[in-house]
Amino acid sequence: MWGEETLEYGKEHMIVMKKTMKDRKGMLISWVMQSGKYKSNCMVNIAIFFLILILTSLYVMLRNVDMTIGDAEWYLSVGDSCFTGNGFNLLNFPQTFRGCLFPLYLQFIKKSILGARLGWAITSGAMIGTLFAFIFPSFFGNVYEKYRLWIGMLMAFIYICIFGDTIAYTLSDVFATFFLITGVWAIINLKSEASKSKISVTAALSGVCVYIAYNTRVVFLYGALCAVIVVLVFSDMNRKKKVILITSMLVGAFLISLPQCIVNLNREDMFSARVYTENYSKIYGDADNLQMQQIEWGMNYNRYETYVGGGNIPLLQYILLIPVERKLYEEKTLPMG
Repeated sequence: MWGEETLEYGKEHMIVMKKTMKDRKGMLISWVMQSGKYKSNCMVNIAIFFLILILTSLYVMLRNVDMTIGDAEWYLSVGDSCFTGNGFNLLNFPQTFRGCLFPLYLQFIKKSILGARLGWAITSGAMIGTLFAFIFPSFFGNVYEKYRLWIGMLMAFIYICIFGDTIAYTLSDVFATFFLITGVWAIINLKSEASKSKISVTAALSGVCVYIAYNTRVVFLYGALCAVIVVLVFSDMNRKKKVILITSMLVGAFLISLPQCIVNLNREDMFSARVYTENYSKIYGDADNLQMQQIEWGMNYNRYETYVGGGNIPLLQYILLIPVERKLYEEKTLPMG
C-alpha cells in the first residue's frame, strides 16, 4: 500500500517537473524572440540615424552658404569674444539679450579638428537623426513598425526641403528644439515603477536639456513648464517620487546654468541663471523686451518673413495670407508699425 502511494506521488511529481520545464522553455523562447526583435528594432533605428546624419551633413556641406549673415554671424562672433590669445575666458562674454550656451557651443565646434562647417553639419545631423530615428518613433509604439525606416527618412527629407536653412546656417532653431523635445521626452517615458535612482538621473538630464533650450530660446520656457506640469499631474508616481523628479530637474538645470550665472554675475552683478532679454532695449534703444516681443509676434501676427538675395538685407515685408488682411492693406487701414 505504501509502495503504491509512493509510486503515484513520483508520477505526479514527474508530471509537474515536465510542465515546469515546458513553461520555462516557453519563457526562454519568448525572451529570445523578444530580445531578437528588440535588437532588430535597434538596428533599424541606428540605420535611420546614420542615414539621416549622412543626408543632413551632405546637405550642409553642399549648400556651403555664407555663415556670416544676420543672426548666424552674431552667434559665431559673440562666442569668439571668450577666446583670446591667452585661451578661454568666460568673463569676456559681452552683455547681451541672449544666453551664452549656444554661442559657446558653436565656438567649441569651430575650434575642434572638424572646423565650423563640418562640425556644425555633423552635430546638427546627429540631432535631427536622434529626433527622427529614436524619439519620434517612440510615440507611435508598434504602429507603422514595418515602415519606420522609410517614414524616418521621409520626415527628414521633408524637413530639409522646408526648413533646410535652419541647418545650412548656424541658427539656434534645431539646437533649441532638440533639447526641448529631448528633455520633455525623457520624463514622459519615466514609468511609475522606475527606481528612485533612475528617476533622479533621468530627471537631472531632463533638467539639463530643458535649461539649454531655455537659454537658447527663452520663449521655450513656457512650453517646457506646461509639459512638465502635465506629466506631474497625470503621472502615476507617488508623491515622494514626484518630489525627487522635480528636485533632480532643478539640480540638473542649475549645474548646466553655471556658465550663465558667471556671465550674469560679471555683467549684471547678479548670480542668476536668467537670460536678461530686457537688455535688447538697452543695446538697440528699443522699448521692447525681446522675450515679450517674441510672444506678441507669435500670438498676434499671422505672417512669415524671409529674404533671399545678396547685399544688405532690406526692410522686412508683409506677406498677407488672409483675404481680410489683404483688403485692410489695400484700404490703407492696416497698421504698418
